[in-house]
Amino acid sequence: MSTEHSIIRASGPWENIPLYGKGVLNASANAERSNGNLVVPGYTISDCYGILICLIIAPIGIIFYIVFMIYMLPIFIILRIYIAMLSSPKPRIDRGCFFQLFSFILFLICFPLILLVFIYLFLTLIVITLPASIIYSFLSCNICNFCKNMTVLKESRKLGHWSWNDILVTIIGQINRQGVLKLLLHFPCVCIVVPILKYVFVVNPLLYKLSEKFTNQWTASIPLNDATIVSSLIKSVSWTIEDDATRFDIRDDDFSANYPFPPANFDHEPRPVVGIQVMSIVNFTYSIHNIHNVNVRSTTAKRGIFRVPLYFYNPFHIMTGYVEVNLQHQSALEHPMWCITGNNHLGNQFYKNANLLFWKYAPEVASDLQNEPLNA
Repeated sequence: MSTEHSIIRASGPWENIPLYGKGVLNASANAERSNGNLVVPGYTISDCYGILICLIIAPIGIIFYIVFMIYMLPIFIILRIYIAMLSSPKPRIDRGCFFQLFSFILFLICFPLILLVFIYLFLTLIVITLPASIIYSFLSCNICNFCKNMTVLKESRKLGHWSWNDILVTIIGQINRQGVLKLLLHFPCVCIVVPILKYVFVVNPLLYKLSEKFTNQWTASIPLNDATIVSSLIKSVSWTIEDDATRFDIRDDDFSANYPFPPANFDHEPRPVVGIQVMSIVNFTYSIHNIHNVNVRSTTAKRGIFRVPLYFYNPFHIMTGYVEVNLQHQSALEHPMWCITGNNHLGNQFYKNANLLFWKYAPEVASDLQNEPLNA
């Protein structure tokens, strides 16, 4: 392999990184790929009970959703003006004095909305959902599964990394990708809809018997060398300001993610960052740039790219568990998911919807990388 094709040059922490980090993973090139073991059961009484809880919450949620969207419109416009002041492409925003001042001013502007979000979460999750779940757990005897459920959740019972600057950077990146209005219509979901779906239907240890289910999605073989595939994916997912061609390619995809680079002083050992995922809903993630190609769980991976722990105490992502984005031996990208759901219909259906979404997205991202490769 030529030196040119053995080094990743994708800027930030991915600049001049050996293609296989600390070495090619142990996965065999002939390892059989699996769709996983996700099965969606029929509707249960607990699903109906969850729907009842949501019907109680819905009037509150609708009001907060509208308020949230109206409040965020001028803020998104300000961010769009800020983007217009930046050069394109721009892999990473300089978090110098001007950015820190800009970030602080926006935090003050957003502070009332942040308080409203906490009030909403307290009302819906603590005042309504928690007591209702406790009552049902005793009536259904599912309280007997509570300790086992908490054991299943043991590795996921963390809060993760949260940074206002990270949140601001990833929103800037997503506005650049999708535009103000398109993102604005979906963005309130992250605070208004996602926490309810997560703690009512997907991973409520009081309502359901929880277990981990595995799914995996992958692209067809991409006719680029491995270094170009990885570099191009980094550009697509992590650069804050994309070039116009890349931005137009990914704007209409069914799924869009932005896992930005950490501040420059963390390039040698990147710290986790707050990322964003946009589909029919919006999720905030705890995302890790796997520059050293370590701690990869998939048995069909050749090179790890992103690691995304989905923590139970993160109310802003619908799933709980662990996800990776890896390069496979077949010059394909994979997206293995180990997520925890209950024994109900709706929680597993949401998981299945995510699985189907990524199968639909797979040919789109493969096409995007071929259209606008980096360092081909």
